[in-house]
Amino acid sequence: MSAREQSRKAPALESLLLAPYSLWAALFILVPLVFIAYYAFTDSNFNFTLENVTKFFTATSSVQNEAGVKSYIIAPEGLKVGDVITSSAEADIKVGNTLPLANIPVGTFIHNIELYPGKGAQLVRAAGVMAQLISKDGGVAQVRLPSGEVRIVRLDCKATIGQVGNFEHNTIKVGKAGKTRHKGFRPTVRGSVMNPCDHPHGGGEGRSPIGHPAPVTPWGKPALGYKTRNKKARTDKFIVKRRNAK
Repeated sequence: MSAREQSRKAPALESLLLAPYSLWAALFILVPLVFIAYYAFTDSNFNFTLENVTKFFTATSSVQNEAGVKSYIIAPEGLKVGDVITSSAEADIKVGNTLPLANIPVGTFIHNIELYPGKGAQLVRAAGVMAQLISKDGGVAQVRLPSGEVRIVRLDCKATIGQVGNFEHNTIKVGKAGKTRHKGFRPTVRGSVMNPCDHPHGGGEGRSPIGHPAPVTPWGKPALGYKTRNKKARTDKFIVKRRNAK
């Protein structure tokens, strides 16, 4: 066999050897997707088993559903490893279960609240916080948020029963700078020790005042108490009571 014929047969042999690998890769991707699609479209009740809890700022939990698919949730206070939680309209009113506001009794403490059905939770997700469902009427619910604001939410939006875990996170003493560095934070330089070309607070001889009526950002914008909400916000009509209203 000539060298030219050998060179022609080599690519064919390589493609034959590589074909099984691509087939296995496709199966590795498609099989989990088929299982997820099957459980998503054939069963409206999603049961998850809690595996472990990780505390950073807001506590998170690793959960696994009946199909073996793992994911993370915000851990409610009181949830233990091995507990089974359900996301369903017919779920029991117990800590960790997720169901529409229409099926939650008035007065229940909740967190992880949706603003738009199916979009996912947007309200009450920080460590240790909880909201309270205070009324339901005319297809909407009124929810008292942790700030004291009372807001209107649609009844078909979902929420999770209970309080977010890790409520004592603000009482923990860091103890050393290295612990903060391990969390990914780098040191912050104060503006008052910079040069005036680097920060509005900079410059001056010795420990000089900032030279402004109030602290500002490096770009000259007010730094403390500056309201950034749009005065013509479309969602103002959903706020029944402001958080600072008397």
